[in-house]
Amino acid sequence: MSATATGLVTAAWRRHYAVRLEGGETIRCVLRGRHLAVACGDSVRVALGADGEGAINAVEPRRTLLFRSDAHREKLIAANVTQILGIVAPDPPYDDELVQRWIVAAESNDCAFALIANKSDLPGFAAIEPRLGACSALGYRVVRLSAKFDASP
Repeated sequence: MSATATGLVTAAWRRHYAVRLEGGETIRCVLRGRHLAVACGDSVRVALGADGEGAINAVEPRRTLLFRSDAHREKLIAANVTQILGIVAPDPPYDDELVQRWIVAAESNDCAFALIANKSDLPGFAAIEPRLGACSALGYRVVRLSAKFDASP
C-alpha cells in the first residue's frame, strides 16, 4: 500500500468499512491498528492497496458523534451528523420516551431534529396528534405523511 486518499465512511460491518473516496469511488477497507474507532460519517485517511481495497489509518476530527453505551462499552453509531429524523406511527405504538431520547441526542449534538409521523391515513392517527402537537409547540418540525397519498414512485 503506497498511495493514500481521504474518504467518507458510508457503511460498517464488524471491522470492515465501505469508504467513498473524494473521486466518488467506494472501496472496502479494514482498520489499521486496534486503537482506531470508526463510525459511519467519519472522514478518514486510507492507504490504498493494489487490490482495490484499503486500510483506514487515521480518523479526522469529528463535529458530532452519536453513540450508545452500556455498563461495559460504547458503540459508535454515526459521526458528523447534522440532522436527526425520528419516524413514528400509530402502529407500532407511539413511544414518548423514544422521541425524547431522539430530541436529547439532537440537542446535545447541536443537530436539527424533525419528527416524521407516518401512516396519517390510519384511523388510530388521531390518538397521536396531541403528542405531535406538543413536539411542534416546542419548535420541532413535524411532518405528517402517508405512503398512500404523499409518496410517488
